[in-house]
Amino acid sequence: MKLFNDDQAQFIRDNSDGNNDLKLCEMVKDKFGISVTKKQMANWRGNHNAISVTSLRGWKKGKKAGIDFKNKQKTSVPIGTEGIAKGIITVKIAENKWIPKQRFLYEQVFGKVQRNEVVIFLDGNNRNFDLENLKKVSRRQLAIINRKRMLTDNRELNESVVAYSALISKVSELEHEKNEKTKSR
Repeated sequence: MKLFNDDQAQFIRDNSDGNNDLKLCEMVKDKFGISVTKKQMANWRGNHNAISVTSLRGWKKGKKAGIDFKNKQKTSVPIGTEGIAKGIITVKIAENKWIPKQRFLYEQVFGKVQRNEVVIFLDGNNRNFDLENLKKVSRRQLAIINRKRMLTDNRELNESVVAYSALISKVSELEHEKNEKTKSR
């Protein structure tokens, strides 16, 4: 059994914004002559997505979700700014777009890094941005390296690890192509 008919439900939705549950109970009683409890109104509004935005705690005119847009202070930083996110140094390249610094530096010298590629530190030190220490690898290669836990703090050894992962990746790719050809026969 429905608590409210369609007209009553529309009335509640129309008057939900700016009115709390108790006020809506009074309004429904005055307009339709039916008595509901505050708890019934709260449950019905929650179940039927008739929630008041303006009755949320901390709401004031000119604000949305607790952000003051009338007196908004400029919090954005200029493009090229460096920051730290989850222990990784990042560089702002556009409004609301940050990329890891190693990728930014690598792209400046060697060109675009594709979506399926990442730039790693050969010596394992994520604060050493020397171009000789940066190496572009595919995400597939990185998965192989991480799965087998092959990265060390030795730069020369890590260069061999990257070459080994490229070899494993290529072998896997060729085996996959061979299996696809035999399936299609």
